[in-house]
Amino acid sequence: MQAFGSPLDGQELNEMNVMTLLAPEHQALLELTMTVLLAPLWTGITMSAIFSMRNQPIKFTTALQYYSRFTILAFASAIISILLTIGLQLFILPGLYLFIATTFTLPLIIERNLTPLRAIGLSIKAVNANLGKLITIYSLFFLLFVIVIISFGIAYIFVGPLYFNVKAVLYQNLFGNIQAVDETPKEQQGIFDA
Repeated sequence: MQAFGSPLDGQELNEMNVMTLLAPEHQALLELTMTVLLAPLWTGITMSAIFSMRNQPIKFTTALQYYSRFTILAFASAIISILLTIGLQLFILPGLYLFIATTFTLPLIIERNLTPLRAIGLSIKAVNANLGKLITIYSLFFLLFVIVIISFGIAYIFVGPLYFNVKAVLYQNLFGNIQAVDETPKEQQGIFDA
């Protein structure tokens, strides 16, 4: 028995690290839980950026108002999270594609009142039509995210708002105001030209 405050040897440190680490399945479950619980908050932040871009009024509570639609947003986020996890396990590129392709799912659920599967399908369809340009934009954000990590999160003060505002502009250009992409004549759709 060691006295309080005495240094631990290497064997005891290794045993402590093993006990404190979560098993991979527990880590995945924790990540999924956090994704599901935060889905309405991220939706609120995204919708706030969209409303701001459209010059619509925004309240401080806008970011929190979508917890009333928690079930459907959580279900959609769970589906997306599972797809991303599977995609990342398949050589990373499918996961990155799914991240980009499903990025507009939650705003589509709120604004178009779509089911999660229809919103995912519509997001993928719109992104596929502009995939090259969106890959370029998301590659730039990946580099900015690296800067956020290097700065220990400080750069997120600038990168976070920029990300949500760019996402709002992309959403507006891809989906317009009211009609869904697959129901709108081509001349009425938003035009995306990066």
